Order: sequence, then structure tokens, then C-alpha cells
Amino acid sequence: MIRGGQMGEGLYRVIYSPEVYEQIREICSFIAEDSPQNARLVAQRLTRGIDSLQFMPGRFAEVDYTSFPTPARRMIVWPFRVLYRIDENRKAVRILRVEHGSRDTK
Repeated sequence: MIRGGQMGEGLYRVIYSPEVYEQIREICSFIAEDSPQNARLVAQRLTRGIDSLQFMPGRFAEVDYTSFPTPARRMIVWPFRVLYRIDENRKAVRILRVEHGSRDTK
């Protein structure tokens, strides 16, 4: 699924895979067991942070993970880690994974 409203000059499309939506849903479902209000806030923070990649997505570091064949970029939306790749040819950002920062991503 592609998010982002009007695409202005220099903005990138942000593409969420169904798996990423499921990861966010699982995170929020876990939090909602204790606090539905906090779960909504976390969902908002994550989606706002991810959607901010429309502008200057290269501002975050490129990192190597053995689970990906090529390097990905990592953005922190504390305490979560968002992994993504930039497709310069298509002016798109593809979100690969959203996970808690304490997880050991290889």
C-alpha cells in the first residue's frame, strides 16, 4: 500500500507492505492489552515517523543485516526500528520491517 498525499517536487512515495501493516498491528495489539490509548499513540507515532520518509529519506544511516541481501536504512522511532530501502529510479521508499529496538536483527 502506498501512503502519502500530493507528491510535490522532491518528495518520495512511501510504500508499506502488508507484512509491515501486520507488524504495526501486532505491536499495537500487544500494547493495547494494557493501554488502548497508548496503542493508538504508538500507531500514530510510527506512521507519522514512517511517512516523514517522503522528505529526504537518505537522512538515516545505511546498515548491513544478514537477513537482507543488500544494505537497508534504519530509522529509529523510539523504541522501534524501521528498516527501509530507497528506490531512486521510482522516487519511492519501501518499508521492509518495523520491530522493537531490543530485538536482535541480523
